Amino acid sequence: MGASLQWVVCLLLLGVFEVEGHSTPTPCHWKKSATSFGLDCSFQNLTSVPEGIPKNISFFLLSHNLISHIKPNAFCKLKHLDHLDISFNRINKLNLFSLNGLANLKTLNLSRNHLASTQSFPEGVFKSLLLLAELDLRHQTPVSTSHSTGYPDKALADLTSLKILKMDCLNGKNYFLFPCNFFFQFMMRKNCVRLSVR
Repeated sequence: MGASLQWVVCLLLLGVFEVEGHSTPTPCHWKKSATSFGLDCSFQNLTSVPEGIPKNISFFLLSHNLISHIKPNAFCKLKHLDHLDISFNRINKLNLFSLNGLANLKTLNLSRNHLASTQSFPEGVFKSLLLLAELDLRHQTPVSTSHSTGYPDKALADLTSLKILKMDCLNGKNYFLFPCNFFFQFMMRKNCVRLSVR
């Protein structure tokens, strides 16, 4: 095989990732910068986290899809991942092991989902996120009014490296019903550099 043909084959293997099990295979896109290398699977109508993701990526974009749940250990092989964006999906509850293995994750965006009840964040769900510095949980829409709402302080207590926490603090029908005083107690306890409360 000639050098030029080998290069084309290599580009095809690296440049297109087809989501297994999707009715019409949809490509995810490789993205890289001077310091990072990752996969963009946003806006692909995915209903679950795709399997077979390369282990060496540093960021993974899954926003604007139709994902309603994250299976246990869905990301456990992505040891180098430091940024994960699962915003604008339909997730209403995290499994205890949904984020298992992401020890190097530094930023996590879960905004614009349905994580609006106390059952959405089981205690220990963030336990493996040892380096997480920024967490975005804003704009959660409840799927049911029967579930109790409240501040997920037990789940968040494991985030010892957290510096930036973004959450809603509204007493409206469309968002978290978290009392504001809990935010400031959490901020003082965790020494947050920045706390965004809306």
